Amino acid sequence: ERALFELPRDVGAEALPPQQAMVTMVLTELLHFDVAASGAACGLAPKYDSLLSFGPFELTEQLLEHLAHGFMRFELQAFCSASSSSAHLLGRAMLPLS
Repeated sequence: ERALFELPRDVGAEALPPQQAMVTMVLTELLHFDVAASGAACGLAPKYDSLLSFGPFELTEQLLEHLAHGFMRFELQAFCSASSSSAHLLGRAMLPLS
């Protein structure tokens, strides 16, 4: 039990100086629709609470084929909230829709 009290405590983004705060966002691609972006999340353990929307949908053979056999693409990007530097790509993923 004593060891639990000695564990380092998480340092939230609000405790970091602004010049060191890392902000990340997830970009999502589906077929030919515009890229959807999550809300920006701060810190080293971000939580994304975003609703992404694609559309308007026109039900076509191409869309049905993509939903049956295609995938969504995701990118995780990071940037410093205190600088005007461009985003840095942290990772990419693909999720099959079928």
